[in-house]
Amino acid sequence: MFCASHGAGTQITGEHLWSDWMGDYFPHDPGAERVEFMEDLESERSMRPVKLERAKLGAANKKKIYVVCDRCNSGWMSRLEKATKPTLVQLITGVPTLLDDAAVQRLVNFVALKAMVAEHDVFKGRTPMPIYDSAARRRFMDTGIAPDGIRMWIGAGGGPKWRTGFYRFVSGVRLIKAPLGATVEPNFVRSGANIHSVTWGLGSCFFHVVATTNMEFYRQHGWDVPPGLFAIWPLQAGTLVWPPNFAFTDWAIDELSVSLRGLSKTFHKVASDGTLLPP
Repeated sequence: MFCASHGAGTQITGEHLWSDWMGDYFPHDPGAERVEFMEDLESERSMRPVKLERAKLGAANKKKIYVVCDRCNSGWMSRLEKATKPTLVQLITGVPTLLDDAAVQRLVNFVALKAMVAEHDVFKGRTPMPIYDSAARRRFMDTGIAPDGIRMWIGAGGGPKWRTGFYRFVSGVRLIKAPLGATVEPNFVRSGANIHSVTWGLGSCFFHVVATTNMEFYRQHGWDVPPGLFAIWPLQAGTLVWPPNFAFTDWAIDELSVSLRGLSKTFHKVASDGTLLPP
């Protein structure tokens, strides 16, 4: 449950991934509108990637994730969405606009919220794999500041797939210095998910998010994105002029969405007995 801090007995409501009002700005041809919701899970036990895909025809704004309590949904989440809606409408429709720091900050918080809610969606009975615990979610609610470890970009898109496309990859990454064949502590193996990437299409724009609770990842590896994406978190000082004069194709967004999955294949694996194995 996303709102773990509210305790037992809390009424759970569905949180839209694409907000209900967004349906007014998405295509209405039933044959053209498609929701794609895909997730790759890296199993710690088998070390084999498990790819789960779910594709649905129909209105994107009907997709709900039942992990949010009524108090949050109608309270601070609703206030954040109302404050961000004017900017979102302009981005979804591609209307030229100038985004100052305050507008970008609201946008970042909105996208971070949706990504954190999506962590708790259930695929075919599998247990969700969130990277943030209840304390991190509570801090986000209280402070209105995205958790440490989030990097976020925005790009122009608008192809038929990514107008309402979503992709999440989640895995566990631990960084140590040890020779191949060495063994590590059992807790290292059982430490769980701590990094994910989310790519989310909203009409004429899309967002790419990389988040980790292991800050050593950025110090050792960084994260590069292709030209044409604009960094919005950490906050970049200055006004963002939108839209840019370059738009990504669906194919290019596909490639971007799986970039963390590709990087994870280059890391060494850890066997159940703690032995370091080649990628």
